[in-house]
Amino acid sequence: MKKRVLYALLSATLLLSLTAQAVDVGNFSEIKTLSGHSSPVASVAWSPDGKMIASAGSADKTVKIWDTSSGSEIRTLRGHSGDVSSVAWSPDGTKIASGSYQEINIWDASSGSLLRNLSEHWTNSIVWSPDSTKIASGSAEGTIKIWNASTGSEIMTLRGHVTWASPIAWSPDGKMIVSGSYNNTIKIWNVSSGSVLGRLKKHGDYVFSVAWSPDGTKIASGSMDGVIKIWGGIPVAPPPFTLVGLVVVILIVIIIGVKVLRKRGV
Repeated sequence: MKKRVLYALLSATLLLSLTAQAVDVGNFSEIKTLSGHSSPVASVAWSPDGKMIASAGSADKTVKIWDTSSGSEIRTLRGHSGDVSSVAWSPDGTKIASGSYQEINIWDASSGSLLRNLSEHWTNSIVWSPDSTKIASGSAEGTIKIWNASTGSEIMTLRGHVTWASPIAWSPDGKMIVSGSYNNTIKIWNVSSGSVLGRLKKHGDYVFSVAWSPDGTKIASGSMDGVIKIWGGIPVAPPPFTLVGLVVVILIVIIIGVKVLRKRGV
């Protein structure tokens, strides 16, 4: 009798569990399948308004723009000479950046026309600054380049990783960049000066992903070691040193010097 009751309870529990799981899974469904690339899709990015998706087709050397409502292809962007590894939509929605093993292209999001071609950088990842004025790109050379998105000129090169600098992320205030590398390290950079603000090395293997918290006070990182780490105590990037700041420093030094001389009776 007791065994029958126990089996009945176990059966009811299992049935309820399966029912709950079925209901839970039933809440998710495939909405659209977007087909058109002739090679593996290496990267996708939503437009800020959520109406379109940009996709990088790796070996087919194209970027495609899709309508998310209908699933139809809006246009194909051609202009890369190498495999397209990454794509990113600017936060203001006006431009698309795509990176390949040969160059970075900046496109007009409305017309699909090529605005800029930034050559000679093996790009693994690409991200826009929060104000949409700059682009940061990570490379297999271990360098990170920051570009002016309007002119296409290189602003600076961040050097410090000894191998692939693949995952990169801009801080919410646009003052810092965090990057991960295949030598298990994470670096935090001052975007104004290009200096390293912090080095984090606790992972036991390649760092594949990095992300800032929305308030910019923490960083999350994922690694091949199977671990996700959350980092606090992130340094604050000092404001850029300007001519006005130099004048202020000089005036302070003069005032202090005058006071010292007066005390000495000079």
